Amino acid sequence: MDSDRDRDEIGISGRSSEEYRESHSEEADESLRNSEGRRSFRNPFARPSGRMEELTPEPETPLQFMPEAPDPIISPATPVGELPHLTTLSVDDAAVSGVEPASSEIAPQQSRQETPSRDLGEGLNGTPGRVDDRHVTLREALAGSAGNARQDEAAEREEGDAKRRVPHPVQSHGGDPLMADLVPGAETQEPGYLNSFSQQSAVTDHETDAQDAAESRLPRESESTSLTGQNYGSGPFHQAVNQEVNNFWKGDFVRQVAIPREDLAACSEHRFVAPRDPGQLEEASRHLASQGVVILSASPGNGRRTAALRLLNTLEVTPRPLELFDLEPEWSKPSIDRLPKIGGQGYVLDLSELPEGDPDGRFGRDLANYGNDGRKKGWFLVILASPKEWKGAWVEPTLEFTVGLSSPDAKVLVKSELRARSSGDRVEWLDDPVFTGIWQSNPPAQESRRLARIIAEAKQRDLAKIVDEFRGWHDHIEGLLNRREPRGQGDPSLLSMRATVWAGALLHGGQFRSVLKAADALLEDLEISRASAEVLADATSSRRLAAAKISTYGEQAFHEQDKHDLAPAILQNLWEEFPTQRELLRSWAVSVAADLTVPEEDARRVTKMLLHLATVRRDGDILDSIGTGLVGRRRQLAVEALTAAALDSQIGAYVRHRLYLWARNPSSEETIKLVTEVCGGELGVKKPGIALTRLRWAAGQSPFGSRPVTEALRRLVEARPAEVREAVGVWLDDDKLRIQALVVFLALASSESGAAFLLRNAEEESDRRRFVEAWQQLLTNEDAREAVDSQLTKWGELADRGALRRDALVDLLADVYEPAIYRNGLSRFFADGSDFVESFWGQVLTEAIVRSKRRREGRTE
Repeated sequence: MDSDRDRDEIGISGRSSEEYRESHSEEADESLRNSEGRRSFRNPFARPSGRMEELTPEPETPLQFMPEAPDPIISPATPVGELPHLTTLSVDDAAVSGVEPASSEIAPQQSRQETPSRDLGEGLNGTPGRVDDRHVTLREALAGSAGNARQDEAAEREEGDAKRRVPHPVQSHGGDPLMADLVPGAETQEPGYLNSFSQQSAVTDHETDAQDAAESRLPRESESTSLTGQNYGSGPFHQAVNQEVNNFWKGDFVRQVAIPREDLAACSEHRFVAPRDPGQLEEASRHLASQGVVILSASPGNGRRTAALRLLNTLEVTPRPLELFDLEPEWSKPSIDRLPKIGGQGYVLDLSELPEGDPDGRFGRDLANYGNDGRKKGWFLVILASPKEWKGAWVEPTLEFTVGLSSPDAKVLVKSELRARSSGDRVEWLDDPVFTGIWQSNPPAQESRRLARIIAEAKQRDLAKIVDEFRGWHDHIEGLLNRREPRGQGDPSLLSMRATVWAGALLHGGQFRSVLKAADALLEDLEISRASAEVLADATSSRRLAAAKISTYGEQAFHEQDKHDLAPAILQNLWEEFPTQRELLRSWAVSVAADLTVPEEDARRVTKMLLHLATVRRDGDILDSIGTGLVGRRRQLAVEALTAAALDSQIGAYVRHRLYLWARNPSSEETIKLVTEVCGGELGVKKPGIALTRLRWAAGQSPFGSRPVTEALRRLVEARPAEVREAVGVWLDDDKLRIQALVVFLALASSESGAAFLLRNAEEESDRRRFVEAWQQLLTNEDAREAVDSQLTKWGELADRGALRRDALVDLLADVYEPAIYRNGLSRFFADGSDFVESFWGQVLTEAIVRSKRRREGRTE
């Protein structure tokens, strides 16, 4: 007999739920006819042996109920633990025995009492009550439950979401609630792991980054928190915090990050240096005070952020000073609706890099309104804009409070920075003529501070060397790349020598063999053959290294180490001097790190060097190349480098923004995996809010059952369960985030720690509702079917071996399968044989039928 026929014998088939409902009544009528006239049947629970066994009982000895047994009546109020056990049923159907209640711990010492078989909760016609004149089988019960599917669905739609069912009062033998202890041995786990609301002393990061401080102020669902702003009453502040709770885990969001203490020190009275045109700062201050917002238009690195902090820190407001924050936007388009509005706070928002496409046309007008509102209620905003980006019709309403900003005087700023570095005795060095060219070019503030650092760290008064380092060793690099003497016998070609210089910079401190291999790889990318004949005819390895001024110490190769930061300066020079070749250069450099024949430590050096170059240049293309080029076994190098960069106080915001863009618009599957692994690691432990928002976007780009997503969420749920619980709850409640939320939910369910986490949380009514609805939505999602079936099978196995509490899982899954429309997928478990009713899934199905009947009977009373 084929498998479909086998399933039909027990009332569940592979057909759609609609076909199932339409055909159940015909099957029921046939069942009644056969019970009167048919004397033989196929046993659907027999062990498969080629064909199903035909059983032919003697006509004169039909199986009947025990006459001496009592004849109880099952009512909707009958506890599951008091349901009678089933013994032998009608000769027309399978022999089913020993239906246990949902909890495997109910009355373990009691002997089984032979009692008449009764309706499992609903008969063929869905009519509850006593069964006197015929025997009701599991098959008939299933058919009856399916037959009432339409009635159930209509009633559920009528009820809506106004009232949710509370957890069923199924109890264990000892009378304790079923969900009291979900995981055997759970008491041995860490407190922060067991209780989502416990203090996370083991994982809490004590850094001064504002995100953790801000998140700690967010009210939880279970708390009744009264928040008031300083001297501003409960209104604005409480409203803003609630807005943050509602938006934090969803789509677009603007994160508040406290200004680091060292950044505030740079704008202090004794250290701050005003722009060369002091009238610019005065004008900006007037706009900020009168309009609540001002836009500083200047290129990055000219001191505009320090000027912004100075403006906010010296603003004449009450109370004073303002609490200052950087704003890190995570949005598809700039929107004023996402900006915080909390009295007594000042914000710095960097809009130098706008998302693709211009903001909405009303953005400029909304920004002006936001400023006016803030001026009245006590919040103020400074926007940092790039002249290249801040243009178009949408910025016209902002022109009246936009101020161009020049850099401070370079010499004055270097003097101030030297004194701040306790190197005031070197201020006199700045009057030496060797610095004249620098003062005439008046470098931007960022470069002036770098010069101050070089001077402060110099070991001796070698001013020419200081200037050369400040200028990126330009003259030295020019000498390296342009040979002055004629090429001698056995010397490398000019291009070969240059390739070795660049490879030595990329692998500074790595093995000299790796340097030579990287140089040859670049030549091959330039279509210069490096076959054996060409290599043997070229200069020797020692000549090549010597021509590039690379020294070896044992196996390691270095550019001149007395020239500080020479290696990164060579790469910076390469990118600056050959702008048309940057795509080729990116591809070459990443391929060196991805080459498995290059030692891993050398590949790690390449990755760090590229990351440094990308962040110094703010070059997203280099980061994209790292994300897509380092795959397989070398992806971990990219994960390590990006994690460190994302947590860095100086470049972290920029790298986190790139991770956000990758998660939303990945260029490849490898990019998604990279973001997922970064967010599931140290970044997720230290900054769970940042990691989870990016992980949600990455999950939306991943297939159901994705292993990287599963592993990332496993680590996060073990380290930061409270944040994961809050985020998943918000996502599951938002219809717009449904697919992303379901991928995340299934990923949580796919690890043992994640499954235990979901079951623990399901003790709460709201989380129980989300649990049930999520599984029901997954059961009807065609894209998720294979992953869902696999995971549910695994859950049953985990419950059978005690890794998950069987009674708890039966209780929850019975809710999932209570509506008959979701039960078709259970047919695959019927092949297990006559022990089905005793099995985990047999208990789930039995409990689901009982609850379905109770609910219908409760509605009709």
